[in-house]
Amino acid sequence: MEIYLFVVIALVLLATTNIWVGVANDAVNFLGPAVGSKAASFRMILAVAALGMLVGVTFSSGMMEVARKGIVNPEMFYFQEIIIIFLAYAIGDLLLLDLFNTFGLPTSTTVSLIFGLLGAGVAVSILKILGADGNLSNLYMYINTARVLTFASAIIVSIVLSFIAGSIIQYISRIIFTFNYENTFRKWGAIWSAFAVTSILYFILIKGIKGASFITPEMVDWIGNNIWSILGVSLVFCTIVFQLLISFTKINILKGIVLTGTFSLAMAFAANDLVNFVGAPFAGISAYIAAASSANPFEVTMTALTEPYRANTFYLLIAGIIMVIVLYSSKKSKTVTKMSVSLGSQEEEVERFQSFGISRGLVRLVISFFDIVQKITPEKVRKYIASRFDKSQMPRWTDEKTPPPAFDLIRASVNLMVAAALISLGTSLKLPLSTTYVTFIVAMGTAFSDRAWGRDTAVYRVSGVLTVIGGWFITAFMAALIAATVATIIWYLSFAGMILLIGLVIFLVFRTTILHKRREKEFEEREKVTSKHQMTKEELYEAIINGSSKFIHSISDLVTNCNDGVAHNDLRILKLCKQGTKQIQKDADLLIPYISKALKKLNDEELNKAYSFTDLVGYLNVLASLSRRMAVQVYDYFDNNHKYLTQEQVVELSETAKSTSSIITSVANSIMNREYFNQNIDDRFESVRSRLDHFKSEQAKRMHHGISTTWQNLLYLSFIDYCERLALNSLKVGKAMRKFFVE
Repeated sequence: MEIYLFVVIALVLLATTNIWVGVANDAVNFLGPAVGSKAASFRMILAVAALGMLVGVTFSSGMMEVARKGIVNPEMFYFQEIIIIFLAYAIGDLLLLDLFNTFGLPTSTTVSLIFGLLGAGVAVSILKILGADGNLSNLYMYINTARVLTFASAIIVSIVLSFIAGSIIQYISRIIFTFNYENTFRKWGAIWSAFAVTSILYFILIKGIKGASFITPEMVDWIGNNIWSILGVSLVFCTIVFQLLISFTKINILKGIVLTGTFSLAMAFAANDLVNFVGAPFAGISAYIAAASSANPFEVTMTALTEPYRANTFYLLIAGIIMVIVLYSSKKSKTVTKMSVSLGSQEEEVERFQSFGISRGLVRLVISFFDIVQKITPEKVRKYIASRFDKSQMPRWTDEKTPPPAFDLIRASVNLMVAAALISLGTSLKLPLSTTYVTFIVAMGTAFSDRAWGRDTAVYRVSGVLTVIGGWFITAFMAALIAATVATIIWYLSFAGMILLIGLVIFLVFRTTILHKRREKEFEEREKVTSKHQMTKEELYEAIINGSSKFIHSISDLVTNCNDGVAHNDLRILKLCKQGTKQIQKDADLLIPYISKALKKLNDEELNKAYSFTDLVGYLNVLASLSRRMAVQVYDYFDNNHKYLTQEQVVELSETAKSTSSIITSVANSIMNREYFNQNIDDRFESVRSRLDHFKSEQAKRMHHGISTTWQNLLYLSFIDYCERLALNSLKVGKAMRKFFVE
């Protein structure tokens, strides 16, 4: 048994790491509304959330039953078998959640728990049965199938209810308050806020409190017998207090509600999701104690895990402290939060997802549906609703140092109120609802009904939502598959397999951390465009000049690298060139919003020559397109194993690439030096163009004499043409800037 003590310790250490990656992913659940609405400083939001988590972990005791007996029937397994199940789940969960965090996708730690234990439990059960009578028809005896189906259906229902509830309540709230809610809030804000706070108090402090480790049965009975009295007192008291605050002070009630909701949702998260991180280790400790106290530890079934269990409050608080540390220190949590906030933003932002067929079809379907609804709705009603959703009435954001909120406090409070209510209800019923699913879908529902998804953004944001939801299904499948694979390896390799897998986990987490840092560094450059709302005209000019110079430098590098791949017949280099054109297109896409914003800030004198600025948009797109086509054509040529170019052709193309790359680099440097364009570069280009005409003539002779094949002809002439056009359009960028800034 001594060696199994180390296994249990490893299980606890894995649980600590699981808390780290799990909280990093789930932080979006309670940080998103407050961060997106700028209800307070980020430090204040973190402090409120941390306090809520510390309180919430003490409510989590009742949920520990899920890991102990909610998925597998522990009485059917011996000690070493149940330990394999818990360890397999912990390893698989860590790998899966860390992967999702790296790419900034919110997923469900609850689904990971359920299907991870299910996959490991099924794998161990099958292996055990095959080692006995081989009758797999008895598999159902090992798995709590009814409970698994209940959990799965509860999660699916919660998704549907979350979207419907979020949409309806946000729609009603916006009809009442509009986007310019200052006056209407003075009339109806007190009662509305009282309902919001009472709802949160009911589901969190009353429903959720039943699972608290420090609450006695007598206290639970008293609360249950006086629910309506407590609610009534809360509603009346809050209404009076809020009305007094609105009438006689300048306190922003909505900010208080959002922070209260953040506290409550963090509390609900800790109460509901802590089991996902520490449930299996606590169950493993209980299994070890039960086995160690038996005369034959390896021959006793784990019936002890079916008994009622209340976790030690001290241990729960330790877990809560770890969660708070993660909340303050994890960079990956910020990545996931940013993604969720951007999908519900009321502002135009750099979209993180590309559209695809399903999202475009759904958007068309919804547009068609609402077109029909609009036609059958009376005109007076349409006009009234339109006036309540008039975004032009939104208060102007005056802080020049920071970007505006992604959405207002009304929507943020609805997000928190609805999500906290649904999650806490699940907690009270001991159903492991996914806090990620509920909060994310509520936020998407409120964004939908708040008309945040306009025609210019809908397809991209629906694509993002569908990507996240698709990731949820992948979570279930991958959690089960990984846990089953890990359990099988440990079953056959025993302790050697455990050591091997733990070493693999450490290596993979280290690799994903490096990948995340690289991705975040790249995205920081892209994210700067979101601050364009606050940039002065001069700052926008600076961003355009620096960005254009960097962009044209990347074109020069591409020409050089493509030529290296051709000269050395190196498919690897050409593949990297092809992949690199995606970043070139992204850079062009990022420059265009800067140009658009700069045009809006031009004075009358500058507006007369704004046409040269608009020309930049066309030149940037042409350069990005030419780069992509050039890289793809060269890569495809060698990927299809066509005949290598002759030595004479290689030399000529190398000279072409070197000379055109030099011109493009000179243009980039001149822009960076604020020269934009000079005659010397133009003269050099004409000289290069003359040389390229000579090369074309030489190639025509080779074609005439049949020295060059059809595919060689196509590659050679296309490469020269691409180089010439890339240099020409780079020159046009410099000339357009000169016309605007100098002439």
